[in-house]
Amino acid sequence: MKNFNNDAVVPFLWVRNEDEKTIEKEIDAIKALSINAFMIESRPRVLSESDFGEQSWYTRVGKILAYARKLNMQVWLLDDRSFPTGSANGKMNSKYPHLRAKQLKCVAIDVALNGNQSLVLTGVKNQDSDKIVYAFMTGENQEIELNVKGDEKIIALPQVKGLFRVYFLIQTEDCPERDGYIDMINPESTEILIKEVYEPHYNNFKDYFGSTFMGYFSDEPRFCNGINWHYGTALSMYDYKLGKINAGYPISKAVLDKLQDKGYSKKDLISLFIDYNEKTRDIRADYMNIITDEYSKNFVGKLSSWCKDRNVRYSGHVIEDMGVHLTSGCGAGHYFKAMKGADYAAIDVVLHQIKPYYNAKSSISPVEGGIVDGRFFNYTLAKLASSCAVQSDTANGKSFCEIFGAYGWGESLDDMLYLVNHMAVRGINHFIPHAFSMDLYDKDCPPYFFGQGKNPSYNGYKKLFDYMNFLSNFSYKSYARVAVLYNADSVWCGDEYLSIDKVAERLFENQIEFDFIDVENIKKAKCVDEKLILNGCEYDTLVIPNGYLRKETQEILSSVSIKTITVTKDNLNDFIEALNGDYRLKKHCKGLRVKKIDKQSYMLFNESLDAVENALVTDEQLYLVNPLNKTILGASKGGKLKFALEPGQALFAFNSAQGYEPKTDLKTIDEILEFEVRVKPFDKDDYQNLGVKNVDFNVCLDNLDFSGNVNYKFEYDCKNDQYLVVEYYGEFINVQVNGKSNDYIERKVVAKLDKGKNVISLTICNTLANTMKDFLSNYSEICTCAIKSVKICE
Repeated sequence: MKNFNNDAVVPFLWVRNEDEKTIEKEIDAIKALSINAFMIESRPRVLSESDFGEQSWYTRVGKILAYARKLNMQVWLLDDRSFPTGSANGKMNSKYPHLRAKQLKCVAIDVALNGNQSLVLTGVKNQDSDKIVYAFMTGENQEIELNVKGDEKIIALPQVKGLFRVYFLIQTEDCPERDGYIDMINPESTEILIKEVYEPHYNNFKDYFGSTFMGYFSDEPRFCNGINWHYGTALSMYDYKLGKINAGYPISKAVLDKLQDKGYSKKDLISLFIDYNEKTRDIRADYMNIITDEYSKNFVGKLSSWCKDRNVRYSGHVIEDMGVHLTSGCGAGHYFKAMKGADYAAIDVVLHQIKPYYNAKSSISPVEGGIVDGRFFNYTLAKLASSCAVQSDTANGKSFCEIFGAYGWGESLDDMLYLVNHMAVRGINHFIPHAFSMDLYDKDCPPYFFGQGKNPSYNGYKKLFDYMNFLSNFSYKSYARVAVLYNADSVWCGDEYLSIDKVAERLFENQIEFDFIDVENIKKAKCVDEKLILNGCEYDTLVIPNGYLRKETQEILSSVSIKTITVTKDNLNDFIEALNGDYRLKKHCKGLRVKKIDKQSYMLFNESLDAVENALVTDEQLYLVNPLNKTILGASKGGKLKFALEPGQALFAFNSAQGYEPKTDLKTIDEILEFEVRVKPFDKDDYQNLGVKNVDFNVCLDNLDFSGNVNYKFEYDCKNDQYLVVEYYGEFINVQVNGKSNDYIERKVVAKLDKGKNVISLTICNTLANTMKDFLSNYSEICTCAIKSVKICE
């Protein structure tokens, strides 16, 4: 595979039916933000409007690829007509109905039998596609197998007396989450996605493959099993664990055969729906292990292999939210298997799922149920991807996060910077910003970064994306010594278990580096000198959350000759004492995140609302630097590197400070309190002069609907080496001194003044939320737009 340009930032470009000039203008706007790659996503407002896969689509994409090649940019493709990946360009129902996803449903009927002849309906709806796999009835101290051919809609019951429950286990297409979806556990079905999407794009654009055309990205593929509508009762998308009698679960002949090979009968399948007997835990765990293996082999395995053969990359993310990475339904059942073979391990964070500073607290979000579990999103989500990436011999440390999407126009640059730092300190090194839409007033999932050139935050994104490119240089290798078992067995079986979220929380709060590891990676790893070694990762301790484990899993774990710690709810608060970290801090600090990002490099991030003062205890010669303003803030001395972090601030400790300038210690000698003020609403071309205003003026409080730019102008006569120090509210600030202009996204800006007369112009902006008032911004604090203070220092 050829080397591509820096691909750390790969935003979505939403393509509908825009003309060539409009698309080129949007690509130019992407390129101007120091971005070298983007991802085409077909994003129709309604599916009937999509021309994905038609000649007009290929013509449009061809022009995009040609223009990208001209700009030396690379292009990914989101690999279906619309997310979620799996409709095969909407062709399943019309062309391949026999290959649609199959589920096993359970129809249960309670009957009071008096020994007379009686009949029951079976729940078979379509005799062409529905098939009764097994039928039986249970009463007090007795079970009776029912004789069925497999396609009956009604049958006669035995002439017995008593209260019975009749069960029909039926293979069906009747309970999918989405209509016309491929069958992830049927290799013939998953080939249809290649046939209808992958191959036509290759045939049209093969000359771009391996150079301009970078690869395919699957967005939220899933098992897609759904509700058994025989009962008509809803299930939350987060609740598709086994043991739900009103659900349908993925099934195929291969799955049934493999369960039979393990000694299970067809009747044992009832345990997928109810707690039936002593085999229930085993069959549930074995069943999930089988279907996730089939998913891994037949979906991601096929797609990644196809891409590799054509010199392009493959990636994608499943839905991970609040534990569904371990369930069917909208999940893929097992995160590590769902990423196996991919060139990047990927996740997404959208819809206010991570609320800055909330950490383990639940928060309001526009997701199903209205509440997100802060513990999962803050302590588990990103570590799934970074752990998988460093252990994978195809990802080799590369991880993707789809980020910023569906937070609304109220999502500020401060919010974005927090999210980026949150991901980076957990090991994420590539980002998919969400999104560039060519419709400023698109209500789909704002914010949109360019907005036809009218988004006042646009220039600030340049600094943000430059910083994201900087972050991508790190975390391709793990320095964690602790591995936490990815306890799929425990979740699958239906018993009580200790969540990995709780274990991760305790490790984070105590600054213990860790990776999740699944049992297959443990099996692949080598044990050397009481260390578990896998793809350059070296773990000396395996933490096992308490819960049921399959016999095969127990055998693999017992063969590992490293220290193991089983964590239960009783020792959750003190198991940390048995662990050693890779670094030491002067004092414990719950909201501080520290990550070793290179052999002699650390990232320090404050996720609390309080300022943090601490020190790394180290014999290394380290320099504390701020990459946003390229300054050196300190150096290690006496075995310690002292640091101070404001809320939401990230700093770095490097063994070299080349390219960074020492911070200047400044003393305030004057303060500017009045300015000539002008304002420009985002949809206007010209500024309006408001006259002289004092430093307390805030246009957003004066006009609550205002979105745009505010310009403050003043003059200052400088006699010595003096500096301008500005603090402000808003998205970012442009500082112009005698015509020399710079943009900054830090909250406190220091700029050198010229000797003599200085004409100074300060321009700040806010988000479009004040004007747009979009639904998703209801979940945000809306930033204002004003100067906080302007000081002259020396």
